[in-house]
Amino acid sequence: MPDNDTSGLIDTLKAQIAKRKGLAKPTQFLVEFSLPAGVADPRDMQDLSIMCQSASLPTRAIDVTDYAGAQRHSFAIPNGYSYDEVTCKFLLGNDYFPKNIFDRWIDRSIDSKSYRLLYRNEYSSTITIYQLDGSGDIIYGVRLNHAFPTKIGDLELDGSTINTVHMLSVTFKYYDYSIVDLAKQGL
Repeated sequence: MPDNDTSGLIDTLKAQIAKRKGLAKPTQFLVEFSLPAGVADPRDMQDLSIMCQSASLPTRAIDVTDYAGAQRHSFAIPNGYSYDEVTCKFLLGNDYFPKNIFDRWIDRSIDSKSYRLLYRNEYSSTITIYQLDGSGDIIYGVRLNHAFPTKIGDLELDGSTINTVHMLSVTFKYYDYSIVDLAKQGL
């Protein structure tokens, strides 16, 4: 009968975690916004980052096409990438600071009077999402290129809820993303 002692496996796992400088925690992150001109005062960007309570790192999937060629059966071949949306959630103060910013930003995408689409550089910007370690140092970063909000979530008003606060959900689309080169950034 084999030895069921798993202490060797546990020690190996502990060693791997220590070698990798510990485990990454989802609570340790920073989101930096670079908004289009006229949406907000650049000095407010740090406040917007602080109010961001949740975000996700983007996902990328390989799109495929079935290819048969001279084969008896078809098989999948890659033909590009697709990117999922990224949603961030923000705490709202009584000045509705994030809500006002994202309302102005979403209005930048399409002229509300003429319904004319603006140029991409007029309504898109970059959003950078960083994973931090336990010391607050950046260990990984992703830059969403040509990002813009596509949905501002509803804020339900309910007289029966007490001791709760508003959280504003904002969904972003983006052209693509790039991994932040931390060495070049001096991080």
